[in-house]
Amino acid sequence: SPRIWIENQLIGAYEGQTISLECHSEAYPRPIVYWTRPTNETIVN
Repeated sequence: SPRIWIENQLIGAYEGQTISLECHSEAYPRPIVYWTRPTNETIVN
């Protein structure tokens, strides 16, 4: 079964500040991983 883990699940930042989010996953076939905003908008870069 697929496994997903996120090391830092809560990160605070000021608007406009750059942060890094890491998501680790294991699955077959290889999963497609992406982040979205609460509005369902995909976050690019």
